[in-house]
Amino acid sequence: MRVSGCIRVFLGIFITLALISAGAYAVSRHYIEKYGAIPEKPIFPEEQGVAFSPTQTRAPNPPPEEGAGEGDAAKPETAPKPDKPAPAGDLAYVTWPEGLLVRSSASLNGEQVGGIEYKREVYLLETSGDQAWQKIKVANGDLEGWVKGGNLELSSGE
Repeated sequence: MRVSGCIRVFLGIFITLALISAGAYAVSRHYIEKYGAIPEKPIFPEEQGVAFSPTQTRAPNPPPEEGAGEGDAAKPETAPKPDKPAPAGDLAYVTWPEGLLVRSSASLNGEQVGGIEYKREVYLLETSGDQAWQKIKVANGDLEGWVKGGNLELSSGE
């Protein structure tokens, strides 16, 4: 066998391996791009509707109207706050990153009445006898119910 024949064999093998490698790389990139992205969090039927209404889980933020009216018009807006006193409880905030389900009773069988998001301020009203459940009321909101114990941290500001 001549030298040129050996070069052809080695060159053929090299080109074959290069083509196979390039094809494998292209296929792997395709699947990484297709399946490598994190999917959106699914919303299940139980999480839709009244139990997770945004009006129940977030504090109302009225638009500022100070520029539209005089200083006297802003005073009546602050007047309703004293009519609704803060609950008699310790101020705490949610430490569970996914938020918490609020239930009507201190049980997993209790009806879901809403949800509260991470870092949301709540008032801790009472704790169940076995320390497994805590009764809360959302600060600046009207949502009240029971959450699983150990997912709140008392606020050190007060």
